[in-house]
Amino acid sequence: MRRFAFFDGDNIGNTLDNLFNSGRIDDAKHLSESIKRAIFQIETLVRATDGAELIIAGGDDVLVKFDSEKSGPEYLQAISDLFTKYTGLSMSCGVGNNLNQAIGNLMLAKQNKGTTKYPTEKEELESTRLKPKKLLMFATSDNPDPYVNVIVHCSDHHKPLTEIVLIGITGDRGRVGLIKHYLKNLQESITKQIDCLSNGCYLEKEESGWEPKELKLEMPHRQRYDKVKGIKFDNKPIIYDELEDEISTLLNSTDSYAFIFDVTAVLKRHLVDVYNILRFKNVSSIYSFEFLYSPKHSHKDLIHNLIYKETYDYTSLANSIYTKDKIIMTDESIISSIEFNKMASTLNALQIEREYLEDKIATIFARRVFIGISFLWVVAIVGFYRLILKPEGWNWLEPRYSLLLLIWAAINYILPGLFADKAIIIDPRKFVRVLKERKKKRLEASRIVEDKSLT
Repeated sequence: MRRFAFFDGDNIGNTLDNLFNSGRIDDAKHLSESIKRAIFQIETLVRATDGAELIIAGGDDVLVKFDSEKSGPEYLQAISDLFTKYTGLSMSCGVGNNLNQAIGNLMLAKQNKGTTKYPTEKEELESTRLKPKKLLMFATSDNPDPYVNVIVHCSDHHKPLTEIVLIGITGDRGRVGLIKHYLKNLQESITKQIDCLSNGCYLEKEESGWEPKELKLEMPHRQRYDKVKGIKFDNKPIIYDELEDEISTLLNSTDSYAFIFDVTAVLKRHLVDVYNILRFKNVSSIYSFEFLYSPKHSHKDLIHNLIYKETYDYTSLANSIYTKDKIIMTDESIISSIEFNKMASTLNALQIEREYLEDKIATIFARRVFIGISFLWVVAIVGFYRLILKPEGWNWLEPRYSLLLLIWAAINYILPGLFADKAIIIDPRKFVRVLKERKKKRLEASRIVEDKSLT
């Protein structure tokens, strides 16, 4: 299922305002650069994730469209953790089945900083209720009546029903054409039966074929059949070996539909496979039409003669006391989850080690430069001292003494005032820290360039 996740950094504006107002301009700049690095790392993660799409990434806002079947809560938490790692600030997230829902949930998440707000069960149901429904029926019988019952029931209880797809499964690739022909004929039989019932007659199978028989139907019953006549119909043959891939394709083909899978006519040997595939993909809308009496196998079994929950039921297979709130997992998915956690742990350790090495390299660089400059100062002071000791040394230096004072004043007062953004560079008291920070920025910049070239 495709969902939206809207991320927003917490208290970014207030933090920057406080830094500026307290005169900590350098810290504010550092935070701004940290946000940029965090967003870049988040972009890299999203682009490397199967089924995820980066829609917005600007400032401290990130909007991601992702496949909730492939990427769960751990994935969204990993995105928030990246932001916190680089900035030291939390990040809130709102998840929704559409953009408006995601934005609304983000506003709720911001009330408890650093949290992720998902749609409630009520919101999920409401979202599903409002979506147009696509009914996918697995077909094996030539009799149109069971399919007519399912279609009319779904039209009454799962509104709005806008599309129907007949699915035929075959294990033989050479029979795909025959299955398609069968589905096409079955589709025609279903539409003819619905049309006939809406006009007060019933197609009954005789030796010579389907023959219309007059049937006394009250107008409300005719109208139930008549309202499903305009629903779009399609059919799809599926090779058994490609069943999971084809179901995934159907589910991912659009975000605008809510799917209903009808397994009333599924062969027993395929029922477990279909159910497991759907539940593994977290699909719970799996239904079967069941008579609550011994069927007559005639027009008396049509839905206009039946009463929901009394003479028939449309049972949700994923909602029994044994299947409700349960999902299917494969050994591969469990292994991949474990491997992912190991890789995430290893990656985090490597990132910590890399940051330590970058800090160490920057520190060594700053110290060496400082020692070199200090050595030059010592040489200069010794030279001046030796000059003063000479008989005419002081006479030569005295007229130039005011120039030395002017240079000292320029370094400490005049230049910092004229070049406030550069002042820290020429402030001897902050020289080592500045050298270290700038070296780290250069190392990070070169690493980012390398990361971009690899991606």
